[in-house]
Amino acid sequence: MIKHYTAAGTFALMVIAGCSEPLPEIQSGPSHLFEVGAPVNNSAIAALVVSDSTVDTLASEQFNANLIRLNSMFPDVMSDPEQASSIRREIIKQFVVERLLQHEAARRGIEVDSAAVATRLDQHKQSFAGEEEFQEELERFGQDESELAEQFRSELTRSAVSRQVEDETPEPSGDDLEAFR
Repeated sequence: MIKHYTAAGTFALMVIAGCSEPLPEIQSGPSHLFEVGAPVNNSAIAALVVSDSTVDTLASEQFNANLIRLNSMFPDVMSDPEQASSIRREIIKQFVVERLLQHEAARRGIEVDSAAVATRLDQHKQSFAGEEEFQEELERFGQDESELAEQFRSELTRSAVSRQVEDETPEPSGDDLEAFR
């Protein structure tokens, strides 16, 4: 099943594997061989995000690793089929949103510098009694320090994009507010 997402003028396709046809080759440019609603079958791929000329893939292996990590952290939640299904959708959604955010940051020329990421990581480490406690927390969440740093990079990028969009967005007029009500 292919789902279509649009965000900030960016076109993206999300392909969820598990249907019936082989995955077609991806062509760069505005035309893609994927059609919304067309069946796809490639068990190595959980999702694809196609935006402009870039393609990002969420491998089934990575998707399953996320599920295993969440199951170890929240076994009660994951044992409920309805909640587990919702979490599966959220993993895909988060992947798509994250890739669109990265694309938008690149389009706007926003780059988070490594020093800011290192500062954020150091601040986080200071919230623990010591290195051992910090490492135990990483292990509990199935992460290593570089994965946590990438998570912080994404958070800082998201904040920078949000700030820029907020700065560019004019305050609503009284008429706008009244029309909204």
